[in-house]
Amino acid sequence: MRKVVRTRVLFTSIILICVLPLFGAWLVFSNPQWISGATNYGRLIVPVVKLDRTLFIGLDKVSQYNIDQLKGRWVLVHFITGTVCGLPCLEALHKTKQVRLMLNQDLMRVRRLLVGGDADSSSRVSTPLDNEGTLLRVRADESFIARISAVLGGPLDEGMLFLMDPLGNLMMWYPSGFDPYHVKKDMKKLLNVSQIG
Repeated sequence: MRKVVRTRVLFTSIILICVLPLFGAWLVFSNPQWISGATNYGRLIVPVVKLDRTLFIGLDKVSQYNIDQLKGRWVLVHFITGTVCGLPCLEALHKTKQVRLMLNQDLMRVRRLLVGGDADSSSRVSTPLDNEGTLLRVRADESFIARISAVLGGPLDEGMLFLMDPLGNLMMWYPSGFDPYHVKKDMKKLLNVSQIG
């Protein structure tokens, strides 16, 4: 009798040892919100949006001359959602200028880009924000901006920031009013692991 009880206990233990990890894995897989393993502050864009950089048209001589600098570099991208770059847009531009400076020796690996839907919108940005000429101002087709809005599931807010990888993919975004220190931390991680750009 004791031998039968021992055999049953042993058999039950073996079954539990095999089944419990599978059940635990299924439970965690079914409830991903239980795991807070994300280390980035920005929100990932899934799937990434491939940008055709040849569609960009430089709006001033500096932008036209330096537009090739977007290739192979990380780019902080701003979109003008209306006819002018309003206060949230100007604040975002100032923050990304500071982020780029905080990257120290990596600042040459990062560029800033302002994309407007028409020729007038991007050219209306006041020049004191960019007296060293690191902000490229370009125009893109309205359908291009609409495509990005469709991926995000809503219209673009003024002051949002997007991150483009060296291959030309929009892969992360930050809401309007973003914290520049969070962007800097994300950028540092990406620059440390990036083999390109």
